[in-house]
Amino acid sequence: MSLIKSKFKNQVDRNGKVVEIEVRKYQRSVFYNNLWDKDPALVKSRGAVFIGGEQVVYPMDKCFNFGENNTGVNLPKDKKVLAFKKLNGYMLNLTHVPNVGWIVSTTGDASIIGNESTNDFINMGIEYIDKFEAFSYYMDLLHSQEDLLGSDMLTVTFEVCHPNDPHIVVEEFGLHPICYQFNGKTYPLEVEGEPIETTIQGILDIVKGVKHEGFMVYDIEGNLIFKLKSPFYLSKKWIQRGGSKKVWSGAYKERLDEEYYPIVQYIRVNYKKLEWDEMGEDDKSEAFLKAYQYCYGGN
Repeated sequence: MSLIKSKFKNQVDRNGKVVEIEVRKYQRSVFYNNLWDKDPALVKSRGAVFIGGEQVVYPMDKCFNFGENNTGVNLPKDKKVLAFKKLNGYMLNLTHVPNVGWIVSTTGDASIIGNESTNDFINMGIEYIDKFEAFSYYMDLLHSQEDLLGSDMLTVTFEVCHPNDPHIVVEEFGLHPICYQFNGKTYPLEVEGEPIETTIQGILDIVKGVKHEGFMVYDIEGNLIFKLKSPFYLSKKWIQRGGSKKVWSGAYKERLDEEYYPIVQYIRVNYKKLEWDEMGEDDKSEAFLKAYQYCYGGN
């Protein structure tokens, strides 16, 4: 069985012509069984779109966490890097294809803008593309660099943070440009200010103290080398999405940094198992933040 699944859709292009688009995504087994090394195309199949067998949308490659599949661990710790803040939303790609129109894609679906979609993530993305003037952003980027002019291979990737799609870390709602793909390479775009210029060891130390999801880490040549999740994010996710069977077990000592043990203990003292299981994610999120403030102060 192929490890890449294709979704075929008939769409109407900008000229009123019906065209068939193909959206490629890796099979679920690839993610759950860590089969990324079985085919180099897997890391590129995250909402890649083809028309007539020709690729027209180029999403960013799958980026592994530091340490995942040995990613980054053998690099010198004094290697210089640029670290960009990682936002906690979902990925959306925007591509202009000549004679076809604007195509928007997520990791598993796509649509030529102007066609109806039943996909909530596509529709939320289109809503924000209009609201935050993403077409102008794309064209400004296209015309700002000579190498991109006349290209139909430019895909801009955004992080969508929408109130109808809550995540572990609350972000400012909007459409945030994070990178673009051109000629097979990913180039970073600034997210909420200047990137941090440091070393691998430096960003490994910095991430321990942040209260957002983490960082996307590039080398100084502009190559994306790994992503780095913060202990705050990982701990909040584990607790917020865990039932009492998990939170009241000894597993937290294997999954969380030692700094976060008191938060688990606070929750066990102040909540009963049945009460915890009846709580929704919003209430559990509030409980985590309350415990964090109790144990460490601040906001």
